[in-house]
Amino acid sequence: MLPKTFRQAPFLRIVLFYIIGVIAQYNYDIASWKRYLLALTLILLLFCCFSKIKRRYNPIDLFGCGVFLLSFVCAVYMTEKAWKKSDWNVDGTHSYLIRVMDKPINKAKTRMCKADIISSDSMIQEKVVNKTVIVYLPKDSLSATIVPGNCLYIRASLEKPYSLPGETSFDYPLYLRKQSCSAIAFVRKQDWQMINIPIPKRQWLYFRSFGLRENLFSRLQAILPDSRSFSMAAALMFGHKNELDNDLRRNFSNIGAGHILAVSGLHFNLIFGFAYLLLSFIGMSRQGRMAKQLILLPAIWIFAFLTGLSPSVIRAACMLSFWGIGNALFYKSFSLNTLSAVAFFMLLYNPLYLFDIGFQLSFLAVVSILILNPSIVHLYSSANKIIMYLWELVSVSFSAQVGVLPLSLYYFRQFPLLFLLSNMILVPLSGILMILIPFSLLLHWLAGNQEWMFFPLRFLMSGFISITESLGNIPGGSISNINLSVSSTFLIYVGLAGIVYLLLRKKAVTKVDLK
Repeated sequence: MLPKTFRQAPFLRIVLFYIIGVIAQYNYDIASWKRYLLALTLILLLFCCFSKIKRRYNPIDLFGCGVFLLSFVCAVYMTEKAWKKSDWNVDGTHSYLIRVMDKPINKAKTRMCKADIISSDSMIQEKVVNKTVIVYLPKDSLSATIVPGNCLYIRASLEKPYSLPGETSFDYPLYLRKQSCSAIAFVRKQDWQMINIPIPKRQWLYFRSFGLRENLFSRLQAILPDSRSFSMAAALMFGHKNELDNDLRRNFSNIGAGHILAVSGLHFNLIFGFAYLLLSFIGMSRQGRMAKQLILLPAIWIFAFLTGLSPSVIRAACMLSFWGIGNALFYKSFSLNTLSAVAFFMLLYNPLYLFDIGFQLSFLAVVSILILNPSIVHLYSSANKIIMYLWELVSVSFSAQVGVLPLSLYYFRQFPLLFLLSNMILVPLSGILMILIPFSLLLHWLAGNQEWMFFPLRFLMSGFISITESLGNIPGGSISNINLSVSSTFLIYVGLAGIVYLLLRKKAVTKVDLK
């Protein structure tokens, strides 16, 4: 008998078959079989309608197999389509009109711009339009003025992604293809110019979010003139880590607190919880709950746009949206089934999300929390609210760490021994900062840069950085140089899943026996 946790999550099985389909197409290119698989799917679904078949086989089982196979076939088709989008079959130098889609990133001697091709030479127009490319421009005063939404006319030889100097820690070309990037090019100073072309209406909201974020960054920089404090606040609140220095990045990695800098469920839950508390005066009636969600749900997606809509942000925003709708209608909506539904629709939109590290870590952490945390938190109880808060924090941190540990070892090759201590200290402090930052931005907009009003934020931000550095510099705080292969990582997850399954099944059987 399956534990109740899994029996109540039919979407979990659908998304698992979808994931298997994505991996199968990615590794073995089985797209040529999709017609036969689709025909088999239709046969299984049609068999459910025949009375003779119904008497011999359970129609529910046949229908379930058909749905799972349909999910698999859909994954193969969507993965093939997404993979073709990042193909590049153009040689030689050509002229391109491109639109910059993200904020340029400063490199040692260049500025890296992610852009979409709007048009090109007529002979290759159909092959390249709407493709995503990476262009490296000389670092000068003109390229410093580029902002998302600008159009550039370039003449360059765009080529399939290739390894760059300093990018030896991972397969850089494959990484770019998984990000739907088709080609890269280094463009000389005389081979590009900025063109003034209006932003299409369908993209207006997307690019407006960048302008709003830059306005918030300028205010935040006025509030926190210290560069390290500003970069930490921008990373903490908006997930903008481009300005964060390498020492701080390394410290967060060493103490297992990197998730604090990745905008995800932690950020959304803190902000949403605080906003929900502020709106408590509306009441808990059906109309009151609906009114709260009509205010909060748009605010959630505005914040998601401001942070760049990474996979972990989309996951958190979707989960909170499901919870908010369920809360308004008095339904329980935060479950493993809800999480599986969010994963399925995200992968249906873009199956290459599956290969995004943030997507993987985010979903595995939440799955682990949903499965393990209820059992762990019930192991101890105290009447003291502070002790219970700390115990619940430890329980959530430990549950999440179990889920992401094998993957973290594979990607980052180190195990942080201080993850429980760092989370107990930094998570509550980061929660206070994530409330102080928007409050300070609001004060700055209303009253200007009155220094005495921002002392609490500056003091706490300085303390946050100091604590992070102190924890990161503790000798032996992490075990480094761990090498795990893909197969070893998979086997560890199989072992963990088996242990969790047996424990939950034993618990379910015990409850049945007690009855």
